[in-house]
Amino acid sequence: MSAEFQELETLLEQVKLLPPEYRVRLMQGILDSLLVPPPIPKAQMGILQFGEYKEYDGPLSTLQDYKVAEWHLAELEWDGE
Repeated sequence: MSAEFQELETLLEQVKLLPPEYRVRLMQGILDSLLVPPPIPKAQMGILQFGEYKEYDGPLSTLQDYKVAEWHLAELEWDGE
């Protein structure tokens, strides 16, 4: 019997001593380590890529554009209603 197999048998004996909920958590951790998450398409990431709009020839944002886009609490929200 190899040393690695011996260590595995020892580990399995230790796992048998764990409460059931810990063994389930251990199995979930092992499963998570085996599964490779699918790559997230760039369109769903929501992150702009540098140079993505370098060909844009429209007007640039002004300070007024930012002021219009600012979010402010309504007075009712200040009162907690």
